[in-house]
Amino acid sequence: MMKMKLQSILFVAAIFAFFTIHAQEKSANDSFAINIIFPSKTIVSKAQLDGEDRSIEIIKKTDANKTFRGAIRNYGLFTLRVDYFDSATKKVQTTSVPLFIVPGNTEIVFAVTSPLIMINGVSAAPRFEYALLMQDDQIYMDRIEKLQSKLTKYTAAGNKEAAVETKKKLDAAEVDRREKVFAGYVRKNPNSPVALYAMDLYGMINNANPLEVEALLNSMPARQQNTPKLIRLREHIEKNKTTMVGAVAPEFTQADTAGNPVALKDLQGNYVLVDFWASWCHPCRDQNPSMVKLFNKFKNKGFTILSVSLDSKKESWMAAIHHDKLTWKNVSDLHFWNNEVAILYGISSVPQNFLIDPKGKIVAKNRNAEELAALLEESYKN
Repeated sequence: MMKMKLQSILFVAAIFAFFTIHAQEKSANDSFAINIIFPSKTIVSKAQLDGEDRSIEIIKKTDANKTFRGAIRNYGLFTLRVDYFDSATKKVQTTSVPLFIVPGNTEIVFAVTSPLIMINGVSAAPRFEYALLMQDDQIYMDRIEKLQSKLTKYTAAGNKEAAVETKKKLDAAEVDRREKVFAGYVRKNPNSPVALYAMDLYGMINNANPLEVEALLNSMPARQQNTPKLIRLREHIEKNKTTMVGAVAPEFTQADTAGNPVALKDLQGNYVLVDFWASWCHPCRDQNPSMVKLFNKFKNKGFTILSVSLDSKKESWMAAIHHDKLTWKNVSDLHFWNNEVAILYGISSVPQNFLIDPKGKIVAKNRNAEELAALLEESYKN
């Protein structure tokens, strides 16, 4: 079965000089062509391009010509998926190839007896750059995974000192990953189609710092900024600014378990933790006992919690509140991921939380109970 592995990708390095010449070719418009060459005895049933917003079937079994031509303005990473009959195993197999679609001509050659897929033409250089970027990223991901494993072990063993030190190293590794791998690539290669992918991913993993993401985006050439992918990223940045640390928390009102409206502004004057969770979310349920301890410790000092549930079934929501002893205000519109407050705050995963000061400003995001306790201790001390 033909499988793309990093070693296969890096084979392109041997003929990169040749590919780079072709990659310099620019068409007069946004048209592109992909010519796929298969071994003579390979029977291809289908090939298609899968993008983030659409899939294009480019080859059917009945097609005699294996060249696909089209036009595209959303440059960037696609996946070329090919279904073919393997005569050796006598089974239909599937292989997927990450591919950067750019204007011009691209030739893809499938080998007979190896997983090697050779790419010539305008997509060759960005394909090679992407492989190197993923190789760099894997180095940091391996480091992060090891630190995360250590942190889990130290936390479970109650080794607080080792856990704190490991958490610092984990945070530093995550910063290094986003700044050295993705931001670093964008700064060095602002005109590359791979920079669109790197910029978009940087925006995702640096979600808590929209001003940093905006600054990097603004440093890119105007043509890159005006692609659909980065236009969407800018929209996300603007949305994200409304819930960043230092912003005034967006106001909302939602019904509690009895159907009575609860407004965030009614809690102003206290430190309020707006906590997004759901009964079906295991990490949320796991952290609830520590949140109960946090609430009980500070509730008489001017602190409360307002939990927003992404549940869709009231009985499940109510049962979880009762079981986990969540005695503070709980609200939900029972619209699952379409919860209006979750949309307002840009929630795409749970648990998430926002600590709001007595003046209504967001002072912290996505902190665990121990970190929140330290912040509150310091705030009340001052």
